[in-house]
Amino acid sequence: MTTPHSSMSFYELLGVPRSADVDQIKRAYRANMAAYHPDVNPAPNATRLTALLNEAWETLSDPTKRATYDSSLDSHRADAYSTPHRPAPEPTQHEPPASPRTLATKLKAWAKGLVLIAVGVWFVILGDKPGPDYNGWFVFLFWVCVLSGAYTIAKATKR
Repeated sequence: MTTPHSSMSFYELLGVPRSADVDQIKRAYRANMAAYHPDVNPAPNATRLTALLNEAWETLSDPTKRATYDSSLDSHRADAYSTPHRPAPEPTQHEPPASPRTLATKLKAWAKGLVLIAVGVWFVILGDKPGPDYNGWFVFLFWVCVLSGAYTIAKATKR
């Protein structure tokens, strides 16, 4: 069975002719549920397919709902032949949803940046003081740590 499309009827979904009786529909429903239930089928669309199969069974097993559904199918097909063909709309480019790790990644980057800044401040506080042995090495390390931390935070915020 292929992935169900919005244009696929319940009859096509179950794999039965439109003239099928309730027993044929029940057998087809049970066979499809046995094959495509999410507990048995690991496919990503198994849950959606199961919901569609349940909806098809609920509609086609009730004579009143089935008559209403059949009449809507007839009117839909009549409209499809009487209206001019419109081209399908262009698919829009959507940004993929953010992964759940995005926030964790940003928090880790922020933490790393703040640690770098704290280490830089530590270099200034505990580092060498101006005097005869002063060489500015700790001031250099301070700026390296502070700028690296700021860059890390800015990069994480930009993502």
